[in-house]
Amino acid sequence: MQTKICARKDCSFNGDPQPIDNFCTDKQQRSGKHPYCRTCRSKLVRERLEKDENARNKTREAQKKFRNSEHGKQSMREYYESHKEDYRRRDREYGKRPDVLSKRAKKQAVYRENNIMKEAARRCVNYAIKVGQIERPQTCQWCELPANGEVLQAHHWRGYFFRNWFDVKFVHKKCHHLVEGLDPSEWIGS
Repeated sequence: MQTKICARKDCSFNGDPQPIDNFCTDKQQRSGKHPYCRTCRSKLVRERLEKDENARNKTREAQKKFRNSEHGKQSMREYYESHKEDYRRRDREYGKRPDVLSKRAKKQAVYRENNIMKEAARRCVNYAIKVGQIERPQTCQWCELPANGEVLQAHHWRGYFFRNWFDVKFVHKKCHHLVEGLDPSEWIGS
């Protein structure tokens, strides 16, 4: 394993060798690595940004410019693909935190309170599917493509009035977003 010593005098590692992965790449250096370790670099950047508001704005603009460039988009895509499992693990862990769970529960309670008819209609349709009164088809009723293992969602295409509770069309999740605001007369095949 390759090691390197940070060139900064007040480094938190006190001159001890560190793994080469703790140093950022720097093409201007002969070794190909920056002379300061990542810890020292981030400390320097924080100090500089605390001192100078203008530098903070310049940094934000540079980051924004990079993210909007083709090279930036490509490198962000590659980074996401190589770290996808880490993102998913963090999302799962975040979703299990007690503060997040309580916040989501409050948000859901407010939604249910504001959308009583929608919630009642959804509960009735789910129960009808469960007991076999309504059968879920294997193809989307909007794009007419097969479900391919995806559970099709029930869409109340005529609204949430009581008389329309069981009048649903089954659609893919992505199709559900498309048809959500449609007038019933615009529905394909109606």
